[in-house]
Amino acid sequence: MVSGDNPDLPAGHLAHALHQLDTADAVLGATQDGGYHLVGLRWRAIPPIPLLAAVLRRRLRRRVRATFDVVPMGTERAHDETRRALAASGWRVAASPSWPDVDTADDLRELAARLEAAPADVAPRTRAWLQSREIHPLPTRSA
Repeated sequence: MVSGDNPDLPAGHLAHALHQLDTADAVLGATQDGGYHLVGLRWRAIPPIPLLAAVLRRRLRRRVRATFDVVPMGTERAHDETRRALAASGWRVAASPSWPDVDTADDLRELAARLEAAPADVAPRTRAWLQSREIHPLPTRSA
């Protein structure tokens, strides 16, 4: 899963995360504010045997809840706590490259600056939205 507040996340970051899941059970991509923009989990295929499938689904739900129900989301500790909770629940955790998310007006201006410097095909709808609201990288200051 990828968060919606990093529209310019490079495709290479996603490819890297998927590659990490070849050898790890989980992957997290940190944000600069202590959260994360990406989480991936690998779980074995569930066989078409109803009783075994039910057992494996319950086990997966327990492990996911044991991880994400205890993490203080929306804090500067979310990434580290999620990483610890994943490891404590038995997941082997790998890291995906860090990427900024958008939580504040300053973050939005930084996104606008990145998009101005990026190729036109990067986040075109976000770019159009920013332009329609005249959001620019640097705040305008009154004299």
